[in-house]
Amino acid sequence: MGGFTNEEIDNLNLGKNYKYPDTSYLEDKAADIVPTFDDDNVMFKFTISVLFLMGTLMCLLFYFRYNNMNIANFFKSLRDKMRMTTRGVRVSTKTMVMPK
Repeated sequence: MGGFTNEEIDNLNLGKNYKYPDTSYLEDKAADIVPTFDDDNVMFKFTISVLFLMGTLMCLLFYFRYNNMNIANFFKSLRDKMRMTTRGVRVSTKTMVMPK
């Protein structure tokens, strides 16, 4: 379940000569609730990552539909926000903006 083993704690001199409680029952129960997967299973990791990316994309598309937007308008607004020019006047790094 994570954390340090009893031997590692003894090597760090934390809890020396301490009678550790038997947690094997809790660890077995936790393994039954949340199954452990083999770390070498590349196909499983790939499938989970593809499903996660598809879910993220679908959430983004549902957000656009809910707000009556589309992707083209989204990128146009981003382009307009990223422009450094306003009304044909170029903004220089030496330009100082002062409040009125």
